[in-house]
Amino acid sequence: GSTINSLQYLGGNLKNVLVFVNYAAEAFIPGSEREFLEKILGACNLKIEDIAIVNTSHQSLSSEDYIKIFHSTSLLAFGIQTNIFPEFSADEFFKTEYFQGIAVMKAPPLAQLNENSIESKQLKSRLWQSLKQFFNLENG
Repeated sequence: GSTINSLQYLGGNLKNVLVFVNYAAEAFIPGSEREFLEKILGACNLKIEDIAIVNTSHQSLSSEDYIKIFHSTSLLAFGIQTNIFPEFSADEFFKTEYFQGIAVMKAPPLAQLNENSIESKQLKSRLWQSLKQFFNLENG
């Protein structure tokens, strides 16, 4: 991990994409979920070096602060992030919203997306459709 303004994060932030995860028991992100996240990013032509992963369970900043610190142009939030977005509701999953002038998308926890269940496969499909729009990816 790296530190900026005493804030710990994982990744290189080369493309100013901020990724929020929430794991109380982990420094950043568990191995299997990091692997899964890397696959998702790969499909979006992104690598860990392009993003900054922040485990919000260990930090106490507002989303505005994170966006300023990382000069973020987009933000993906996995899991319930009530400490960052107090009005958070799961109805917002997979919708692109604009906040502080940047695109924000909230999604279910990575663990839930990475299960081997029918529900999980449907969620993954919705995530992919949403990410294609979010990152303006061509079909295919």
